[in-house]
Amino acid sequence: MCVHPLVAWEQMAEWISLEELVVLGDSLMRRQRSFVPGGVRRFEEILETDLNFRGRKACMKAVSMPRSGTDSSQETRLRLLMERHGLTGAVVNMKTCDPVSGKVSYFDIAYPQYGFALEYHGRQHGLHETWTHDIDKVRFLFRQNMYVFGVKAEDTKNERKMNELLATIFTQISAPRLVGDE
Repeated sequence: MCVHPLVAWEQMAEWISLEELVVLGDSLMRRQRSFVPGGVRRFEEILETDLNFRGRKACMKAVSMPRSGTDSSQETRLRLLMERHGLTGAVVNMKTCDPVSGKVSYFDIAYPQYGFALEYHGRQHGLHETWTHDIDKVRFLFRQNMYVFGVKAEDTKNERKMNELLATIFTQISAPRLVGDE
């Protein structure tokens, strides 16, 4: 390691967009391998001591946006896209345990307050093992009276497809629930 990961984050702030600065921040706090133990507070601490560098203004804007425990940069970009459309309060990698199967699952981006989760489906989701696990996860959330929306890269890169997805989500979360669904 040549520089501390947080110093690298500060140094990159001059060269990348705010969104990519947040993506980098999330990447430094991955669920499986975190380079920054202690979470977002560590980002705040370094900015309290490093007062004069070129990307500081961008870092100050971005500091509250990264989330610990993420799994992919694409999921971070999706979360930020949802925030730009007014859906805040995302829980990244919401951990659940299915009492029926006993399986522990993580949902990429969950909005329990709205009753839905987003699952970003990259190429690895085509593997049989991943595919069957994904189906079990969806069934579990349905039993919890939550909806799961699958999202693929094409959805996030195509404005029409993204608008269709957002319209579906907003329609679903504003629809009245059946009696007994609470």
